[in-house]
Amino acid sequence: MYFGKKVYPHVRLSGIYKITYKPTGMCYIGKSVDIFSRWSKHYTDIKQNKHSSPLFTFHWVYSKPTDWEFTFLEIVDFDEYKRKSHLPADFITKSFDNHLLDLEKVHMRQHSKNFAINADNKYFS
Repeated sequence: MYFGKKVYPHVRLSGIYKITYKPTGMCYIGKSVDIFSRWSKHYTDIKQNKHSSPLFTFHWVYSKPTDWEFTFLEIVDFDEYKRKSHLPADFITKSFDNHLLDLEKVHMRQHSKNFAINADNKYFS
């Protein structure tokens, strides 16, 4: 039997995600090379009143956790991207981030009524 502390490996998923406020259907779409860490950063930014979307913050503060849905719109494998890339090693990370940005914009146009209304060129609509 093992009675010590369980250690879970950090799962790192890169890609495009969507956070939906279920009562209204409003959503926030973003990109990240580490989606789970980014979701945690959203929470921290809201708690510290630093989130780029005041509307997102308002709904989060005045709602229940069950009012929210976190989904993946597209998962992009960084290792696979590196294998297919013909770029020098020092350009791959920047290129990957730009690739995610392009994918994010496609999903933003598909899922949102508004585009680029917040300080970080994101939206909650």
